[in-house]
Amino acid sequence: MVQFTVLASGALSGIGVVPVRGLNPAYDAAAVAAVSRSNTFTPGKRGGQPVDMVLTVPMEFK
Repeated sequence: MVQFTVLASGALSGIGVVPVRGLNPAYDAAAVAAVSRSNTFTPGKRGGQPVDMVLTVPMEFK
């Protein structure tokens, strides 16, 4: 699982693998790289205002 923060601007921050949930270092690095290459995200909103949100996303390798 990869965890990161979507900032109010839509940029990503703090991308990393959830501790104890990684497969091995090579897969973990590939998952982080894939998320890092993503375009900006639509930020979450609270009270109609964009806010920073932490997301945890499962990654599946085939």
